[in-house]
Parts: sequence; C-alpha cells; structure tokens
Amino acid sequence: MGTRWWPWCPWDIHRLRPLPPSEGRSPSSFTGSGSEVSSPRGRIQRCGEFAPADIRHFLENVQERSLSGGVKALFRQRSSSSLVTFQVWYRVGSRNEQIGLTGLSHLVEHMMFKGTDRTGPEEFSRIIQAQGGQTNAFTTKDFTAYYAVMASERIGVAMDLERDRMKGLRLREDQFLREKKVVMEERRLRTETQPEAVLLEELEAVAFSSHPYRWPIIGWMEDIERASLADVRRHLRTHYIPGNLLIVGVGGLEPEKWWEMLESRFGDLPFGKGPAPLGLVEPEQRGERRVIVRREAQVGALAMGFHVPRAGHQDAPALEVLASLLGSGRSSRLYRRLVREEGLALGVEVDYPLLSLDPGLFLLLVRVLPGISLERAEKALEEELERIGSGDPDLGKDLERAKAQLDRSLVLSLDSLMAQALMLGQYELCVGWKYMGEYLARIREVDPGTIRDVVSRYLVSRNRTTGWLVPQGGR
Repeated sequence: MGTRWWPWCPWDIHRLRPLPPSEGRSPSSFTGSGSEVSSPRGRIQRCGEFAPADIRHFLENVQERSLSGGVKALFRQRSSSSLVTFQVWYRVGSRNEQIGLTGLSHLVEHMMFKGTDRTGPEEFSRIIQAQGGQTNAFTTKDFTAYYAVMASERIGVAMDLERDRMKGLRLREDQFLREKKVVMEERRLRTETQPEAVLLEELEAVAFSSHPYRWPIIGWMEDIERASLADVRRHLRTHYIPGNLLIVGVGGLEPEKWWEMLESRFGDLPFGKGPAPLGLVEPEQRGERRVIVRREAQVGALAMGFHVPRAGHQDAPALEVLASLLGSGRSSRLYRRLVREEGLALGVEVDYPLLSLDPGLFLLLVRVLPGISLERAEKALEEELERIGSGDPDLGKDLERAKAQLDRSLVLSLDSLMAQALMLGQYELCVGWKYMGEYLARIREVDPGTIRDVVSRYLVSRNRTTGWLVPQGGR
C-alpha cells in the first residue's frame, strides 16, 4: 500500500506521515485509561486477535441494521475491550463543493463544535473529556466523520451530544468569523509554508481538468476568506441529513445494548433521500502534464500522479500490491534503487487511493538529495517503472514480499478498535464493507503478469502528471 501521506487511510494509520491525512481539528486530549485508541505502531507486541491473512473472524462478527427511520448502522463487538468508539459519517467532502466555494465541508466540520441550544462552544469536547474520553473529527475528499472513544458504560453521553447537535446546532456570525481565521491559519501552517504540500496540491490541480479532486480539502485561501455563514448553512442543510448518514461502532458493548441505545436516540430520524448523485467523470488524459513549483526548501522533490481506478475495479488489487512493492519500506523497489543503490534520494513514498468514491491518482513522491538534478532522479524513476513493466526477473520475489507486507499491515491495523471502525466506515461508503473479504482474497492472487499489465496500462507517460519542487535559486 505504500506509505500514505494523504488522504485518510485506515489500513495504514500506524504509519507516520509528513502531512496530515485529512483536514481535521486540532486533536483533543485523551484522558482515559487503556490504549485501545492509540496507534498500533506502539502496540505491535500485543497483536493477537487476528491471524495473518485471515479476517474471517472480523467480518463474521460485524452486524448491520437499519434503525426505524432508515438510518444505517454497523457494529462489531470487541469483548476484550472496555472502550467503545462511536462514529458518525456523512457522505460529504471536498468532492461535493463547487468552484469558488471550496473548503466548505471542512468549515462545517469546525462549526459543528460551536455549540447548540443546550451546550456552549467547544463544550461537546469538554464533556467527553470530563468523562474520560476522546473526540475529534476529520474531513476528506469524499466524507466527513465525527468520532468519540469512551468507556462502554459512558458511550451514551457521546450519543446524546451527537443527537443534540443534529437537532439544534447553533451557528453565530461572530463564531464563524473567528473560526474562519483559524482555518486560514491552518492552511498557512499545513500547506503554504510546506513546500511538498504545495507541490502535491499543484500537481492535483493540474492532473484533474474538471473533477473536484483538483482542489484541496481545506479549500483555496481566497475561497475560505470569501466564504459566508450563509454558505455554511446551505452546505449543512444539503448534506447533513439522515439520508446522508452512516453510524459505526466497535468495542466492548453487548450488541443488543448498542442497538437499543442507537434506536432510542436516532431511530426517529427520517431517512428520506440524500442529495442526488454527482455522476462525476474526469475526462481521459491524453498526454503528459507538468508543473514546476519554486519555493524555499531544504531539498527538491519529484512527484508523479497517474489516473487509476478505485476499489471495485478488477485492477484495484494489483494496483494496491504495486504501491506496496514500489514504496513500502526500505526493501521496496524504489527505496532500494533511488536511496540505497544510486544515492539519488533521501526517501520515497507511494500512495494508491483505493477507498475513494471516484478514480484518483496513483502518486509517487521522491525527495531528491542536494546536488542531484531532478532530471536524473526522474530518469531513474522512469527506468525502474519500465523494468517492472518489461518483465524483470526479480519481480516475483518482490511481489511476495509486498503481499506479505500488506497482510502484516492489515493485522496491525485491526489491533486497534479505532482502525476497525474506520475501515468499516470507509469500505461501507465506498464499496460496501462485505467487499473487504473478497478484495483481500484477490490481492493474494496477484502475480507478476498482473503487475506488468497494470504498469503498462496506467503508469505510462500519456496518463502522467509530473511535478518538480525546485528549491528557490535553481538546481
């Protein structure tokens, strides 16, 4: 799967990223005991609920129901845990915005914590923390999610607070203007002062000619500055409706208790219809595109993006394995050649956006050592892709390593109840949570011929957008 720096990736949440996985609020402190919500990175030795390459037990214990009003919910009991995560997902992200109004989904996420008729600004988070829990939210290109993690006997507090802001969110002009400044500062800190973030943002803007994936989740600065509270209210009314809602839970609660608690709080929500499907189709790219970013930076960077299909397509498993093969860890093909053997780069990263609503970009990022030309790094990267596509004899060995690494990554992710819930939520909204088992079986069937096919079909110059980060002053 490669090291993913964005967007949100539930399989790889135990990996560290140089950029945020999505646009979210500053994390609230967690004051509870236990480590169920901590990153699996620090908990590898306790992994044991699942055997490698086997998630049958995980899938068999997932329950799916619709509440009386029609809202869909998922739950998986984890009896070994004293905690429960309660998550509310809305089918809205930056993909659901328009030119001139980018960043609204993220702004709405921030405003959801500004109080209701019963609670004051930020009181939602303070109440959860006072009960020994954690709460936060994140926005992606496709979804917005809100979550709480608490002791099982207290999770009803989070449910009550969530229902309260569904019914009585209070939006005030003065709070909106303050929060807009917070978001603008967030954009300055996370993007405009980060040369790699600027490069990747510009690359996406060039790679997509018409699809909303071309603008950033946080929005363009000019759009954020221009946004009004009326825009936020309209976005909220359109997308924050029961027909756009999914509830997910995982943890140490009896299933019937979970369903009773949900029904009593959310069963009366009238499901109705959600917004009409967008039906977005990005036109086929017919030639290479390029972008050059000149910024003050310690090192230069080379990025490539290739249009690829999403989960549900027959080529998705091979693309997932290819991402791992190319950029997952120090034994990956690109790290071996560009870092260890030829000394051209400080590091490499690869991302395949499997769980997106529309086809996205297969991304490669190379951090080039000072004194090495970007032309040389680009040529070496192209040669390595051509080697894989033309039948390299070492491909079989690297392929087995990549598939084994994907197995390990899944096992580590499933050791966290947060990761379990995030995985269920994102799979359900993209292709359905039951697809997970079929998909993993197809990953194990990927062979060298399949890898060569997807490289030759997608990782080609006519389908490529190339970006250079040139440290100011030239190379």
